[in-house]
Amino acid sequence: MEHMGTTKCCNHIFTAKDIKPPLMKQQQALGTNDPHLYGGNAKTFATTECPECNEPYILWLKPQSPNYKVLTISKAQMELDLSTKSKRSSAK
Repeated sequence: MEHMGTTKCCNHIFTAKDIKPPLMKQQQALGTNDPHLYGGNAKTFATTECPECNEPYILWLKPQSPNYKVLTISKAQMELDLSTKSKRSSAK
């Protein structure tokens, strides 16, 4: 999955406040396991939506005490969205 090289959608700049649980590792979020992804900085991922257009995204995160820094974003894949929703509905 390619990142978009930005942290912005519409007029919204994504920050750690946009993180929606659960946090994911690379394999879970992108289906890859590359230790050098984004220079080795992208360690954690999370889903989110743009508050203006509701477009789903994956946040590429770097741990930065006491929270996370959003490095870039990528468009969320449909399979990821469906698997997250099915886990939520099966938990009910």
